[in-house]
Amino acid sequence: MSEKGGKDSWQGQWALSLSIFSLFANLSGVNCFPTCALLHIRKTISITMIFARTQKEILSDEKLHNLLQTLYRCYLDKGMILNKVIDEDAFDWERASELQLISFDEDYSNWIIEPNYLFAFTVLDGKILDLQSKVPNDAAELAEYFEIATKLSEGKGRTGITLLADRIMELLLALTHETTGETFYGWITKLDEQELVIKFEFLQAYCKIADILPLDATLIVHACHHFFTWNDLAIFPNVNPLIDRLVARDINEAERLTINLPAEFRIVRTMLLSWLIKHASDAAWSLIQRQFDNSENQSYILGAIHHFEFNKEARAWEALDLITTYNSTMDESRRHVPYALTRILIQTNFEDMKFVNQCFQILKEMAGAADLETVKHILSSSSVSAEKYPSQTTELMIELLKNINVTYEHLASQKNLISFDNVLAEISNVKLIFNFFKEFALLHPFKFNRDIFLGTVHHLSDITEGVAELCKEVISLVVHDEGATRYLGIEILNSFRFESFQTEFAQNIKELDPILQYKLWMSILSMESSPKNSLVWLLPLLDSKNEIVSEALLCKLEELTESYHEEIITIVERYSEENAQIIQKAVMRLKAHYAGFCKMLDRKNNIVEFHPSICQSQYYDRFRELHRHTMNKQINNILNNREGIMSFAKKVVLVKGGGWKHRDRDEITKLGRFQSSYSWPRLHLLNPERFDLERRISLASNWKSDKTDFEEWIID
Repeated sequence: MSEKGGKDSWQGQWALSLSIFSLFANLSGVNCFPTCALLHIRKTISITMIFARTQKEILSDEKLHNLLQTLYRCYLDKGMILNKVIDEDAFDWERASELQLISFDEDYSNWIIEPNYLFAFTVLDGKILDLQSKVPNDAAELAEYFEIATKLSEGKGRTGITLLADRIMELLLALTHETTGETFYGWITKLDEQELVIKFEFLQAYCKIADILPLDATLIVHACHHFFTWNDLAIFPNVNPLIDRLVARDINEAERLTINLPAEFRIVRTMLLSWLIKHASDAAWSLIQRQFDNSENQSYILGAIHHFEFNKEARAWEALDLITTYNSTMDESRRHVPYALTRILIQTNFEDMKFVNQCFQILKEMAGAADLETVKHILSSSSVSAEKYPSQTTELMIELLKNINVTYEHLASQKNLISFDNVLAEISNVKLIFNFFKEFALLHPFKFNRDIFLGTVHHLSDITEGVAELCKEVISLVVHDEGATRYLGIEILNSFRFESFQTEFAQNIKELDPILQYKLWMSILSMESSPKNSLVWLLPLLDSKNEIVSEALLCKLEELTESYHEEIITIVERYSEENAQIIQKAVMRLKAHYAGFCKMLDRKNNIVEFHPSICQSQYYDRFRELHRHTMNKQINNILNNREGIMSFAKKVVLVKGGGWKHRDRDEITKLGRFQSSYSWPRLHLLNPERFDLERRISLASNWKSDKTDFEEWIID
């Protein structure tokens, strides 16, 4: 038969069947038919018998049946992916493509079988012989048939296999309903009780065809209610479209269900009301006004009320007035108020700061005294309003910080849902973020942890085109009069070690007045124990315009060589090739001081009785004990929080003879010991009873005035 002749003969046979096939294609996710055809399908969809129609379509046309059988054999041999060169003679490619049984996949650069109902039926019928007599009678049999029908040998092409499994599950449900009238509600609880692995395949298929079978609306919402007990992210994307179709099918029935369903159906009632607002907003508003007086209805209404279009101020104020009458003694209602208010705020299309401030005032009043669970809801809701109303949102977060129920332990716990970091990452105003940090420093002194604000630190780097503003804000923290704020400033400063920031920082501190320059290096050196981390920020001050500042810093560097030895000299030498003369002069002076110090130290160490380990042995031993304690604490933190060593241990196998074999490598690694070395500042041994105390006092002290503490050092 010629290609043209074959096409003509097919046109006559498919004139009637393509209108039915369009339904199958549409249900399989294929958009290829005009809107008018889909409208016709919607009118007749209530009488559609998915399984029976699919079976009839295939068996009534021999050529289609043969084509599907050929595709099925390819599927068993190769999976879903086809190769046109290798499989060119297997079947009519043009006709299969024309009937949308195959399509070209750009990602794989190959052809794939379309997972529509026609092919799904062919697979199901081929895997389960005499299918009509083996209709599933319960959830266990459904799982058994589904596993048989979807099992494919390893190594076969997997493209589209998930969609094919979905179609097969849909056909199994359709077969069961059409044959026995089963509504599946009892099966859903069995899926939980028997812990069957098809739970979410069943969920997807049920939500796709529940209103097409059709099932009773009440049974559908009861099923959806049970789905939400499964607590999985796959639930909303599947249930939400089903509820939408249910409301669109019969608005009156949807309204009746929304009103009459019991209070524990909160999520489903919220979804029903949300779609009622979309399809019949006036009727939905009337329902809300009638229902809100009952405290049991408030939580589901608060979850949906923001779906109205607030183009006019009147409706927004009416909604706000309604919300203010909520019953604060009901936990569910109270915890949904922040959700409703923040989403109404971002939905409003009019400018009325009185309305905005009124909403945030309600939230701030709640934030000040709310229990921890309500705090979580307020905070998670704040991320919604952060971009549109950053100033008000920041003030709200500061109110949350003041809440006595919000302790630092809640902030620092990685398992806790509270995350100020997520909200700050939505705010693009640098000043507002630093205002929050200043409040944080006062309310949680000396507890700032960069790890729990890592997102904010990265966000600050992204939103500042130039780093000048960012640098200015960080310096203001580092030289702050409050010790807790200076501590936070140092932590943030060490988060920005990229080159452009360091360059800008060096330039900015040279422009500071002498008192602030002196404050800067006193602050950094008193709070940063490692000179390698701290000196990189301070060495630009060797070129300070005020000689007393540069001389004071150089004297401090000389003192540091006595504790950290040649490390200080190396850091200064590697600092910069610019201002080489100043650096060279500083290095020569430090080397001379260190040489003199070593000479005197050698003389002292020759007298055994003067050696610290002899004359101050109790302090020497105490330091070693503290070091061991610190090491153990750090390792325990790694094990508990980051699972550093444990994550590695899970990948290895202990072997005979003392060692382990890594699962990704063949070699055996011998077990061994590891140790750490440590050094301590000379001052710790010379004056151990005061060293830690003095450092802590300098760290925590508050500088009340620029002049009283520094005037004697800085002379204009």
